[in-house]
Parts: sequence; C-alpha cells; structure tokens
Amino acid sequence: MMTKEWRKKYPNKAKLQHKTRVAYREGKIKKTPCVICKTNGEPGNKLLMHHVDYEDALHVIWLCENCHTKLHNKK
Repeated sequence: MMTKEWRKKYPNKAKLQHKTRVAYREGKIKKTPCVICKTNGEPGNKLLMHHVDYEDALHVIWLCENCHTKLHNKK
C-alpha cells in the first residue's frame, strides 16, 4: 500500500497507479492469472497489477504476491 511518504517521493508513479486503479474499476484493464505461475490468486497470495513501463498506465501484467515479491527482490 502506498504511504504518504512514498507518494511524496514518487509523485508521478503515484498518479499513474491511481489512473491504473480507475481504469481497472472502469473495466479497461482485465484481471488475468499470474503471468509467471498461472495462479488465479488465493487467500494470502492475491493478484497484483505490475507496471511493465511507467510511461503507459494501461500496460500492466498480473502477478501473484509471491511472484511480484520475487520479481522486485531480483532488482
């Protein structure tokens, strides 16, 4: 979850993530299984949107929390 400090440090990412959440609610982005492990999400391992490119709010992939954490820990 975004904190006030994170939003202040990364204002462009915060605005883009808000735009993405709105697009999802409006049906412009459809949820898919995790692109890595193909899970549909489960209790304790929900699906998350991951921005491939922060230049495009609608260009996201879906990752389960486990795969999302692994992806970010590689960086």
